[in-house]
Amino acid sequence: MRDTLHAFRLALRALLRAPAFTGAAVVALALGIGGSTVVFSVVNTLLLQPLPYADPDRLVVCDPGPPWALYEQWRTADVFDGMAAYNERAANVSGAGEPERIIMARVTPNFLSVVGVKPAIGRAFGPQSEADGDKIVLLTDAFWRKHYGGARDVVGRTLRIDDQAYTVIGVLPRQFKTVTQLMPAVGLSFDWGAAVFVPLLRDPLRREPASTDMFWRGMKLVARLSPGVTLEQARAAAGTIAKTVKLPAYLAGRSFTLERLTDFVAGELPAQMAILAAAVGLLLLVAGANVANLLLARGTARQRELATRAALGASAGQLVRHALTESLVLGLAGGLLGIAAAWGGVRVVSAFGGPVLARLDAVGLDLRVLAFACVLSMAVGLLAGIVPALRLAHAAPAAALQVRRGYARVRGRVPLSSVLVFAEVVLSLVLVLGAGLLARDFARLASADLGFRPEGVLTADVSLSRVQYPKTPQVGAFFADLLDRAAGLPGIRSAALSSVAPAGSAVMSVNMQVEGPTRGPNAGAAGALAPEDHEYTQVVGGNYFRTLTVPIVEGRPLDSRDAAGTEHVVVVNEAFARKYWDSPRQAMRHRVMLGGYYTIVGVAGDLHDVASTRPPLPLVYFALPQSPWVPSQMTVLLKGPGDDAAALAAPLTRLMRQVNPNQPLYNVLTLDRIVSTQLARRRLIMTMMAVFAGLALLLAAAGVYGVLSYAVAQRAHELGVRMAIGGSRRDVFSLVLGRGMRLVGFGVVAGLPIAYALTRVLAAQLVGVTRTDAPTYVASTVLVGALGLFGCAVPAWRATRVDPIVTLRSE
Repeated sequence: MRDTLHAFRLALRALLRAPAFTGAAVVALALGIGGSTVVFSVVNTLLLQPLPYADPDRLVVCDPGPPWALYEQWRTADVFDGMAAYNERAANVSGAGEPERIIMARVTPNFLSVVGVKPAIGRAFGPQSEADGDKIVLLTDAFWRKHYGGARDVVGRTLRIDDQAYTVIGVLPRQFKTVTQLMPAVGLSFDWGAAVFVPLLRDPLRREPASTDMFWRGMKLVARLSPGVTLEQARAAAGTIAKTVKLPAYLAGRSFTLERLTDFVAGELPAQMAILAAAVGLLLLVAGANVANLLLARGTARQRELATRAALGASAGQLVRHALTESLVLGLAGGLLGIAAAWGGVRVVSAFGGPVLARLDAVGLDLRVLAFACVLSMAVGLLAGIVPALRLAHAAPAAALQVRRGYARVRGRVPLSSVLVFAEVVLSLVLVLGAGLLARDFARLASADLGFRPEGVLTADVSLSRVQYPKTPQVGAFFADLLDRAAGLPGIRSAALSSVAPAGSAVMSVNMQVEGPTRGPNAGAAGALAPEDHEYTQVVGGNYFRTLTVPIVEGRPLDSRDAAGTEHVVVVNEAFARKYWDSPRQAMRHRVMLGGYYTIVGVAGDLHDVASTRPPLPLVYFALPQSPWVPSQMTVLLKGPGDDAAALAAPLTRLMRQVNPNQPLYNVLTLDRIVSTQLARRRLIMTMMAVFAGLALLLAAAGVYGVLSYAVAQRAHELGVRMAIGGSRRDVFSLVLGRGMRLVGFGVVAGLPIAYALTRVLAAQLVGVTRTDAPTYVASTVLVGALGLFGCAVPAWRATRVDPIVTLRSE
């Protein structure tokens, strides 16, 4: 132990005597270790932290879940140690402060026992739930603290959920989350962290088959595998049982697959995190190569010192141990600085992504992350120093002692430095190209024509309780009154309602017939109805197309003329027109059948998904007063006089309190923010990739600069002689610059095919460009070449400052 401490003290003293070298090496390592720590902290929070359930690796889910009849058969199978059903949706709550929108999970009474969780306060659902009825509720810790101030006597209090009174029976543990809360989905403006659980009892299901079917539709399953049962065995058993159960007609041909809960919650995150991990791994390799180069140069400069030690009796092992101790100290110092940088980095990531990506606001440096950073620091320090240390051990002491200061040039060392620089250039090009592809992809998506203009539009969601508004006319009257009042607010240029939030995809599919003549698979004769097909529909009110600036390519939009007592009309989008006719004009005055005839009076432009290049869905717009159904949830759209739509939120909130003080208004967001949020995860990954690529590029440029500066210092005598016998400064500049740019050029030439091969992992993430995007390859090559040129030009210029007279006098 004493020898180890002594070795560390010696190494520290030696490093402190060379502050420039030590500072450069520590900063290079800190960049690589800090970036790696940030990425690992994100992976640790989103993927490695165990789910807040007992033995989560044995939990499986089925989403979407099977019908009731199949669920009844599955839950008695031997492969399962328990099975529960659940469904999570948004709900309105009141009676505990301001009315708001939260997550409500309807679960079978055995849900908590299946996932292995017990309430922290009160009791769970159980056999007594049957006697209590379904009007009891369990609160999550976040809801309890926010709405009840953490009061321990909360059990027995009344909470109104969707205008129905529920009795609080308990509070769940603080770490408990619903399945939806665990998923890294895009966050909403209603309270994403607060949730309540209500029981889904069997009694309501024991009705006529159609009622049971409708009641059960949308449920999901969570099951615990029996001890020793694998996922494959459970899937096989579930598939065998499914073959014996007759499915309802609407589920004909559908299969239901079991998936591990951990995989279900992770979604696409593992693939996206793998990209970041690979990127930061490349950055770490560049940093390690940079430090190895610095150690090689330092070792060469210290040849006489080390040779003297060897001549005085130091063994090769002692020299290697001393060199490795120095590199280990460098690694630890770089790790400390890297952890400090990571501390700031994770806060930037949390602030940048937390508001839009669930659980990202919990990213931090826990013990596991700090342990990772410490182990990584030691490993990188040792690996960066092992080759320079071994080369020092094989140096010949006698030869080294004969080399005078300024002439230390050991054969083979400069080529090894060149190899390391070559590797840095290759790795940097791979990173720059990957970041460039993601940036181009993001730019394409962000600037794509969505078919509407989000600027200056405020959106807000309203979901009515079927208890307070049980009949369709009441729902229609509420939304009509709200729309009229909203349109009359000061500064409102136009107002509208929509059953689907813009930039969303939750359109409703119904069976519909189209009047001929039509073409395509569902062709129909003139005047006859084409075969029934699934069509997507949307209910709109007010000046929907004007508010969103959706172009009408043929005919007219839906507006105030389309009242309940007038001719029933619809507007279709271009995708619908293309499906049945050769042009939008041919769609005019045709009719669709959905509980009655609706005449097509207009064709609107297609709306495109924000983060997808899939073709627009064929869509039929119904006017709210004439719609075959009136949805209880609608989105209010307001367009103000300018682009600052956020200023409209306060007047709209006050208006809602006047209309119904118990009705929450949620997801109050500007439309351009919604569009931006759709790209949030892509933006985060692209930004982190760009940062890593930029750091790698700077390290590579520094590596080129370091190697050439070292070469100029070692060849100062040669360069002086060249100029003394007639060589011009331009010749010297070209000589040094050419050597450096050859390294950069070889690195670029070798890096392009390697980068192309490695960008295959990005292919699944690219939707706006392909991985063969030529402009990105050209720009990446130019960028790497330009930074390489800068790294070469400075040493080349310094080489021209060599004074040949001073050099010759030193002989």
